[in-house]
Amino acid sequence: MAKNRKSIKAFVGKYLVFEGRCRRHCERPTSFVELQSASDNIVGAYVCPDNYVSRVVYFSANPNLYWFKDFLISQVDGEIVENRNIRPATRHGWELGKGALEEIGKVSPTNTIREVYWTVHFKAEDSRGVFLCSDPEREKGCKRLFVQNLNSRNRLCPKCR
Repeated sequence: MAKNRKSIKAFVGKYLVFEGRCRRHCERPTSFVELQSASDNIVGAYVCPDNYVSRVVYFSANPNLYWFKDFLISQVDGEIVENRNIRPATRHGWELGKGALEEIGKVSPTNTIREVYWTVHFKAEDSRGVFLCSDPEREKGCKRLFVQNLNSRNRLCPKCR
């Protein structure tokens, strides 16, 4: 990455992070929580107020899909990380608005940002879900993803409880 390029994190926060809806769990609004970042990429999860993870997104000008899959496997049971659930998309400055069009070249040599999504598709009869280990009220949690029953109210993974 060129030394004069800015961090992708600020650009993503300004133009590519949106409020969504929790799916399969509660239909409440989700917010983006950063899981990991570097100067040229950021990985975050869209989580509802109960910490259910609707989607994990990896933003980069030049994403490494093998790295992303390994990252996901290191967070959750590798059995639920399937290639068919990892989907890349490309975002262009022109589709994100005038400000983005002017700034995208400062974070990406290709003037595009790649988003790679991971959404778990459990079987209908499966009562498990992916959650984020975080309890801001108690200032605890490792910010890792973990699998538990959809009805559980645990905010912390088994290691942090």
